[in-house]
Amino acid sequence: MSRIGDRSRLNLAKAVDKGAKFAAKLDGESILAAAPAIKSLADTGDKVHQWSAASVTPVLRLELIAGARAELPELPPELDVAMEVTPLAQE
Repeated sequence: MSRIGDRSRLNLAKAVDKGAKFAAKLDGESILAAAPAIKSLADTGDKVHQWSAASVTPVLRLELIAGARAELPELPPELDVAMEVTPLAQE
């Protein structure tokens, strides 16, 4: 997708949008009948808009040196993180 021009990408995005609007009006039985075409439409949308790449969660490891009373900070729940405190080895 990176090799196609901006105009072609815009036209593909418009076509995906039109197809998605059409698919949204279908009833369940029609959606099942058109499933391969809808999947193709979704795959094209993914390539044009890079949805898969946008959904990859970056990994970040941050190590802090803190005293014995170190506490984990409060983070917003929408941040999907795992935190733990690992005590420093005593020398």
